Amino acid sequence: MGISAEEKPLAISGRNWGDVTLEGNSLAFTVGGKHALDVSISDVPQTQMQGKNEVMLEFHVDDTTCASEKDTLMELSFHIPTTNTTYLGDEERPPAQIFREKILSMGDVGPAGVEAVALFEEVHILTPRGRYNVELHLSFLRLQGQANDFKIQYSSVVRLFILPKSNQLHMFVVITLDPPIRKGQTFYPHVVLQFPSEEIKECALSMNDLYVAVRMQFGIVSYRVTHKFDVVTKHNV
Repeated sequence: MGISAEEKPLAISGRNWGDVTLEGNSLAFTVGGKHALDVSISDVPQTQMQGKNEVMLEFHVDDTTCASEKDTLMELSFHIPTTNTTYLGDEERPPAQIFREKILSMGDVGPAGVEAVALFEEVHILTPRGRYNVELHLSFLRLQGQANDFKIQYSSVVRLFILPKSNQLHMFVVITLDPPIRKGQTFYPHVVLQFPSEEIKECALSMNDLYVAVRMQFGIVSYRVTHKFDVVTKHNV
């Protein structure tokens, strides 16, 4: 066929200290110039900082796959020292954070270059605890914090509740997920957001006219997004 196979030396020493190369939609790890492993960034739904020098990649977990296979890779951590010269950083943004930002700009990990339909900044979330920017995209919800970043497909949302708090000063928005999101070894089947009861925030939706016209044909009457995530449609959420 006129195609010759290229020989590629493989790393079999068992060492876990080497070089990471990001190219296209793949991450390649080499040890002593020899190939050790490849990771497709499209299989990484989220990534988190662990301290200042470690970046953890979490992989898609498929219940049907886990049931039929004994071993499934769920996470992969990289320690990137401050002396690293491939991902140059500074005191405020160490090399590990530069590496994480590079991964977020690739593939399915973060919506790089994709504008959110609606954005709520500095939302207080009780589980997983922290303050996050909540981005509503066309097909997924993103929780972006300083150390954690979660991307949740709307197809994973099975229940949505708006609950009053006992002191009446705040309201809870509870998002029930299946499958749950994961942080380290902890799974979160519910995301609990807290909002002031009397505060209402209006925002313009970043949707082009063509998309809105198409969606209108399928029964969506109107959108009304407030600080409580009220959405008016003809369909039950």
